[in-house]
Amino acid sequence: MERLPRVLRAEFDRWCKQIPSQAPPEAGHVTIEDALKAHVLLVASFAAEGTEVIGGLGPRSMNLLASAIDRQYVGSGAAAKWKNVYEWTATTFFGMVKNHPFHDGNKRTGLLLALWQLYRARRTPTGTHHDFERLAERTAAGTLEEFDPKRFASYLKKDRRPDADVRYIADRFRAWTREEDKEYYVVSFSELDRILKRFGFELANPRNNYIDVVRIETRRKYIIGPKMRIETKVENIGFPSWKKEVGASTISKVRRATGLTPENGIDSKVFFKDLEPMQSLIDLYYEPLRRLADK
Repeated sequence: MERLPRVLRAEFDRWCKQIPSQAPPEAGHVTIEDALKAHVLLVASFAAEGTEVIGGLGPRSMNLLASAIDRQYVGSGAAAKWKNVYEWTATTFFGMVKNHPFHDGNKRTGLLLALWQLYRARRTPTGTHHDFERLAERTAAGTLEEFDPKRFASYLKKDRRPDADVRYIADRFRAWTREEDKEYYVVSFSELDRILKRFGFELANPRNNYIDVVRIETRRKYIIGPKMRIETKVENIGFPSWKKEVGASTISKVRRATGLTPENGIDSKVFFKDLEPMQSLIDLYYEPLRRLADK
């Protein structure tokens, strides 16, 4: 969030001051602030790319936004209707897409928030980008039955709409993710470059689907004279694009080459400190998020 343009940061802070009073969030749930964060990061990312796809900035109704988030807690008495992270994510996603709490970008904000909620539950996606894109599109249009008519019909036998829609979406979130059995950080090459720069390294010289990991030093070439930027190559890694995810083995390779390892006092919490996973998710799902603007 620190990298947000000052105007957007001020707007985000202003919106947060308008959030209605609410109980502390329960484990596995997202908050109104999370939704606002997803929206403002999307706006900033598309603006940085010069892609005019957000037609209006911010929430058009804080009450509608609160209603979408509060769906996670719906129940009868002490019994909650939605009982696991897939259902919590599905009902929030449905509310974000159908309530239209923002002036624009509701499908994109809803999808990003859902990916973020699943990420925090250590669920890593296995479904394709097209799967998630179509899910958002069909949810908005009210045509989820077009995905799989027979499967959707089975939910309609148990629940009326919109509960049947939510349970179907939850089923898709369960099917399209898998449990990550170790500490999980989703990192795009763009975010990895930002992390490395904190330690005096960066990614440079992309060519032929590879990129160098270089140490950056500023020193004088001679005893006197101007200081110069000196790049020293320490490793070379595969590089599909700035917006692709960096594999765990590649991150390990980079950390060994740079010495940014637990043995040298740089454990994962230190290395990934200030990582913005939501920004990495935008990077990784940039194309489907962009396309949803036209659907």
